[in-house]
Amino acid sequence: MQALADQLKAIVQATADGRISAAETAQLRQQWEQVKPTLEALVQNSE
Repeated sequence: MQALADQLKAIVQATADGRISAAETAQLRQQWEQVKPTLEALVQNSE
């Protein structure tokens, strides 16, 4: 869950100036790919 919280924090920080740069987009995508399997497992275990 900490990874999800970190991802959300990164999104908030990236959008703080009202736009997301190409570098921020790349970083967010990379972080998302790392978090996604954990979230998918959580959802599957909750079903």
